[in-house]
Amino acid sequence: EVKKPAYERKMSMESWSKGTGHFLVRILSPAQQAGQVTLKQKGRLWSFMPRLDRVIRLPSGVMGSAWMGSHFTYDDLSQASHYDEDYILSYENEEGGAEWILALVPKPTAPVVWSKLRFFVRSSDRMPTRCDFLDEEGTIRRSLHFGDYREVKGRKVPFLMEIRPTQEEGYSRITYQELDFDVALKDSFFSPQGLRKR
Repeated sequence: EVKKPAYERKMSMESWSKGTGHFLVRILSPAQQAGQVTLKQKGRLWSFMPRLDRVIRLPSGVMGSAWMGSHFTYDDLSQASHYDEDYILSYENEEGGAEWILALVPKPTAPVVWSKLRFFVRSSDRMPTRCDFLDEEGTIRRSLHFGDYREVKGRKVPFLMEIRPTQEEGYSRITYQELDFDVALKDSFFSPQGLRKR
């Protein structure tokens, strides 16, 4: 669900991922976008547009760009930033309280969009409640909010994620209807050559 000052719209989609290297999302509705596919394959991004019947490789510079007109970026959608590989973590508050505040600062060579991430995490179950995205001036440009926590195969996960920009009204919200883990997927499933079949 996307709400901006100029328009509102809803989309439904299905997605698959394997580790941090593979991700695929396909639009189911509305009809004018149905069949569009975005693929991440080992750091490379691809897009299939059925109306043009074309598979296009996207440049790495689009990672911080809006995906499908929403407040989510390609980086958000494909989880391109590997937190454990690209960031240095530190605590901004004392451990032992009800909430931890974690600061993630990118390593000098990390190919990331933001200068700092600030995660707010419940200490009781280690679930994130919010993540602030800061620019080079230290200004919060947007926040990602988490909610509707559920158990899936012994794992607690948020079924709701909502991006709220700080410079304009509106939000973009992803609500999971179904979620599964440990699904057997071959690397070939995430192939640009197979996008027309999705």
